[in-house]
Amino acid sequence: MKRFSLWVRWLKLVGFGLILFGLIMTFFNASPIFDLFNQGIDPVFWEGVLSEGRPVAFRTWVYGAWGATIVGWGITLVVLVHKAYAARERWSWYAIAGGLIAWYVLDSGVSAYFEVWFNVIFNSLILVLVLIPLVASYRYLEN
Repeated sequence: MKRFSLWVRWLKLVGFGLILFGLIMTFFNASPIFDLFNQGIDPVFWEGVLSEGRPVAFRTWVYGAWGATIVGWGITLVVLVHKAYAARERWSWYAIAGGLIAWYVLDSGVSAYFEVWFNVIFNSLILVLVLIPLVASYRYLEN
């Protein structure tokens, strides 16, 4: 049972990390705090055209909306894990895994199509961080 508690804490930590990342993305995407992310994506779409004006405003808006979505996903993950998953309800595993796989395939697929490899790599990191506890804890869940 101790091991299952570890996976529950791990998933909550990932959820809180997503919430924090989403808040940073929403409110600080145009600041130096978000430079690494911007440097990984900007050259794909904005090389030579990113300046103070419409492209910057559009990027700031898109990242704000995207960050808000990540906050929502993080909150959903934390609540699912805290309530149903911690109670070992198997349906919550399927909800988390299904949402994770749908997000990963769609987001990473679109990113790969547009050759935004930074995002594919970032998504893969999130995928692994959630899959490890999901795979490791499946046997502890009840039908």
